[in-house]
Amino acid sequence: MPTLFEKKLTFYPTYGYRPQDGSGVWRIPARAWVRNERPMPPDSVIRLCVDEEGELSEKLFLRLKECVRDFVARDNEGEEVRFTFDGDPAREKFRLRGETDGNGIIIEEFDLPDEAAGRIIAAQPDAGRGGWLKLTAETSGLSGKATSSSAVRLTEPHGLSVVSDIDDTVKVTEVPAGKRAVLRRTFLMDYEEAEGMRERYQKILERNPDFDNVAFHYVSGSPWQLFRLLHEFLVGTAGFPAGTFHMKGVNVDLEDFVSSFRDIGKLLAGSEDTERQKREQISEVMRRFPGRKFILIGDSGERDPEVFRWLKGQFGDQVAKIYIRDVTELGEGAERLGGMLRLDTRGVCLQEGGD
Repeated sequence: MPTLFEKKLTFYPTYGYRPQDGSGVWRIPARAWVRNERPMPPDSVIRLCVDEEGELSEKLFLRLKECVRDFVARDNEGEEVRFTFDGDPAREKFRLRGETDGNGIIIEEFDLPDEAAGRIIAAQPDAGRGGWLKLTAETSGLSGKATSSSAVRLTEPHGLSVVSDIDDTVKVTEVPAGKRAVLRRTFLMDYEEAEGMRERYQKILERNPDFDNVAFHYVSGSPWQLFRLLHEFLVGTAGFPAGTFHMKGVNVDLEDFVSSFRDIGKLLAGSEDTERQKREQISEVMRRFPGRKFILIGDSGERDPEVFRWLKGQFGDQVAKIYIRDVTELGEGAERLGGMLRLDTRGVCLQEGGD
């Protein structure tokens, strides 16, 4: 069993792209989080986070405690993060430049030379073209040592990329029902996949002649502290295609934990800040892959139609298709969905030839 103050490291799965300067490297944007676990707030306080009466069954309460754990961790500043690729015969060590900031986060790009990439791919035969290169990251210091397993997807300059929202697109969150429903779906209930969406994503893979060169990016207004649970559910339990995650940075005020935590429900329910975040994060990916085509998939419960319409205006023919899962019964003639392919809540495309 872990101690209350066990040190933790998360090195988030990421991708590599070819910079347009012809430098002959894979450029890899990396994000890592270093923190120490610490005692949880009193049970009575935790219960109030999502229920004003604090009345929760034991099962729901245990689920809530598991979801809250990463929100109360102590962020570690000034930590270095190093990593090696599994099986690398040269045992080459890489290091992210700089150190973690006050939120325990380090975001850096590093270059992987073609020679090193070829060597590592040969050592990881399951990776192949368009595969994931496994790595092991570590950090050590006065607060102890921690390791993290992760992976990098070397993504070719040409091919197909799928950008997918999470809440109410691939996971049932009930955003249109309001903040209370969102909090319960996020922190109390076992996660539930959106009907028909895994099959739709699998169909995208199967219908692409270059199956191994289809990349997935999951973009969400959910806080990074939910990455562990969302990744385990979507890629592990539900069986959605592995992909990179792009989420929102959120801090919780431990001195006013209940009200601060409840504000997360507002973020999950969508906001102008989330709209701006999605524009920026998706734009960054599309700029790095000017030769790839993109399918954008979201839902009508948030501002996904508006975000995707803006992206279509910015990137033109790079956007091949836009799918919107209609969770608010807008109907085919809804102005918001003009030019987009409408999915019903079972994931069925209601436009002729939309599949």
